Amino acid sequence: MLPKTKKQEKKHRKKKRDLEISMVAEELDNLVPKRKKGILTILEFGCGDGFQIPVLEKFGDVTAMDVYLSKEVSKMPDVNFIQASITTTLFGNGKFDIIFSNHVLEHLQRLKKTFKELKRIGKKNCIYLPFQQEYG
Repeated sequence: MLPKTKKQEKKHRKKKRDLEISMVAEELDNLVPKRKKGILTILEFGCGDGFQIPVLEKFGDVTAMDVYLSKEVSKMPDVNFIQASITTTLFGNGKFDIIFSNHVLEHLQRLKKTFKELKRIGKKNCIYLPFQQEYG
């Protein structure tokens, strides 16, 4: 059922986002050995308003990246934010243990270049988590 009012739409969006990030946290719990939590380097590209950052920070040091800086992210005191496109980053080779995005890939036009860059900046055993959950 689609929301009919702005208030219902906002409530629906929050519920959806909360469900998505809980699924991401569960997946990371399964993928990341307990002893490594907190020392991992994580990139979230296409971070938007940063609602997922607090959950990702439980697993390591987060670098948030987007082509736009949102007012919500700019107010987060300990967030390393970089304004850039994922196709042309200035990160060194093999920098990240985990590379995460949520509903971003469908907005990118140069996927081949994106994947090449993701492979370059991910460590040898990088966990790539492009989250694209679809549900009713």
